[in-house]
Amino acid sequence: MITVNALHRIGIEQTPEEFEEAIEHVIEMMPLAEWRATAAEELTVAEMAALKRGGFTLERGEYGANDPYVRGKATYAALVAGGLSVADAAAALHVDESRVRQRLAKRTLYGVKFDGVWRLPTFQFDAGRLIPGLERVVPALDPALNPVAVYQWFTFPDVDLAIDGEPTSPRAWLLHGGNPGAVIPLADALAAPL
Repeated sequence: MITVNALHRIGIEQTPEEFEEAIEHVIEMMPLAEWRATAAEELTVAEMAALKRGGFTLERGEYGANDPYVRGKATYAALVAGGLSVADAAAALHVDESRVRQRLAKRTLYGVKFDGVWRLPTFQFDAGRLIPGLERVVPALDPALNPVAVYQWFTFPDVDLAIDGEPTSPRAWLLHGGNPGAVIPLADALAAPL
């Protein structure tokens, strides 16, 4: 069960009911699930034999919530549904909506356009303000990257960034006053699949 505290912890100010309604809307608007081929349809006989010798199971399993495909779709829905509208972002940043749209166009803010409307994922905000240095990092990201990939890159630890000897995420690095110049090459190295 989603709680108000759980949502607020990740920067989502909606009630659980509002968030659930927004998730349902995103799911309804998503295209139908892509066809996922079985190993037998994708691999040669020799490739399947090699994988079996290595201990891999080639049958399609029922993974439920642990299915990477399901997790990716759920993460995307949460990013969009929990993201700020242009009006909400403008209010949080104490600027006009036109300024938020300008920054989205210049790619100094990260946004996802869904159903013709911009949503600004909350991972780029902290306590009602933008993560320091964000305006330098976002332009380095390939605009064709999947929003889930951007979210994961931004929030998961990276071995090339460390605070007190521990790998840290680009988000944490910037929040702790790290130089955005250390993050930009990492962002630039990400590329959308062909």
